Amino acid sequence: MQSTPATPDILGDSTLLAGIGQGLATADSVAGDIALNATGEIKVVGENSNIFNVVRSQALGSGGNLTINTQQLLVPDKAQVSAITFGAGKGGNLTLTSAAA
Repeated sequence: MQSTPATPDILGDSTLLAGIGQGLATADSVAGDIALNATGEIKVVGENSNIFNVVRSQALGSGGNLTINTQQLLVPDKAQVSAITFGAGKGGNLTLTSAAA
């Protein structure tokens, strides 16, 4: 999935999710990538607001990459941004490029 809006926000207990579901796929499967390219800031706000690329437990295969290019990434209030695996394969890469210091 690739998105290029000016300011994509993940708010109000929302989740942007890619990956491999529990107990699914084969050893050579690879989850899809998430790429967010924003000309402004990206906000992930709320305790249950998330951007995840995840391989679930008992799944086979490797996780996809999560790439974020933005002026600023804001992730307060227990929100999460993650590329992770709980399954048998490798996790994907998390790459963040931000103009904010």
